[in-house]
Amino acid sequence: IIYAKNIVNNGTIEALGGNGGNGFAASGGNRGGGGGGQGGGGGIVFLIYETYSGTGSISVTGGTGGTGAAGSGTGTAGDNGGAGASGLIIKYNMLKGVFE
Repeated sequence: IIYAKNIVNNGTIEALGGNGGNGFAASGGNRGGGGGGQGGGGGIVFLIYETYSGTGSISVTGGTGGTGAAGSGTGTAGDNGGAGASGLIIKYNMLKGVFE
């Protein structure tokens, strides 16, 4: 949460999800590999202001999924983890009393 009369964003505001871990490779006879972990969801950026300007960006991207590991022998490889969901950006202009 950023609460300010004037926000000048000339950089990057981020609330990113973490990446999922990779699966553990199987060893021994005919075992399946471990699946990759799910990426974490992006966070929430809540900006409350009277004026907002600048050329910067806001990112709430979810993390990438982890890679599934190879199986051993005739065992199948683990599935890759899915990407995390994107987060949410909320911008509220106090002067106008509206969400932008």
